[in-house]
Amino acid sequence: MDNEKLIVNMAPGQEKATVHIIESQQKVKDEYSFHYTGFNYVAGSAQAVIDLLKHLTVDSSGKPNPRNTIIFYDEKQVQVIVDESVQDRPQDTIVYRFQESLELQEWKSAFNKPITQKAFIDFLKRRNPEEVPDLDQLMAAVQTIRMATEISGDFIYQDNNNVTVAFKIKDAESATTFPSSFEIYIPIINESGKLDELEIELTVNKPRSEGEKLYFSLECPKLPLYWREAVRAEIETIRKELPGYLVVTGSPR
Repeated sequence: MDNEKLIVNMAPGQEKATVHIIESQQKVKDEYSFHYTGFNYVAGSAQAVIDLLKHLTVDSSGKPNPRNTIIFYDEKQVQVIVDESVQDRPQDTIVYRFQESLELQEWKSAFNKPITQKAFIDFLKRRNPEEVPDLDQLMAAVQTIRMATEISGDFIYQDNNNVTVAFKIKDAESATTFPSSFEIYIPIINESGKLDELEIELTVNKPRSEGEKLYFSLECPKLPLYWREAVRAEIETIRKELPGYLVVTGSPR
């Protein structure tokens, strides 16, 4: 091919030109040559990681072979090198980044800020019954205090840290009790398939002036602990479903 030439006729009156086609062939070869860059899989759940590895690491006998696979994890994500013995090309990888569930995002949007009585009722109405076991009792207390025309007397804090609020509806005196905390059951990590128990702290804030209504605030000070426990549960699921695979804390980089 090195000696092959192509004769190209030029415009009338000009001399013929000789072109070595080997150079063009080389350009075409470079342009269309294929370079394997490895597959980078993005999983959406721990189960997706499990299913991918069971598929990608099947050996000649038709069974998953964990010999060359390394699974790394931290509080943010799981990263997998499918076959660490590959050295002559980019390695195939899987990444699974932990995402907050929609339910957790909704609760976090209500944390650490003043909540009016109406806003609190509206928020509770959007909750599923299985999400808040004491939902009806809590909503009844908020709706009752909302009808108050006057908040009278001091807030009474009981031994269990619940608070009783005295109030008037026109000329009739009454009182209602709010829990200082309550439990909710929601998935912390999206697609985890697991309900987690979270303790929510409820604060009833006194009106600061006559005619002002009381307001509420919600907090979850143990949320960082709950997140770590949820991550740990995801990793334990991977360990259980992929026996023999190397699972380590850390990162491949």
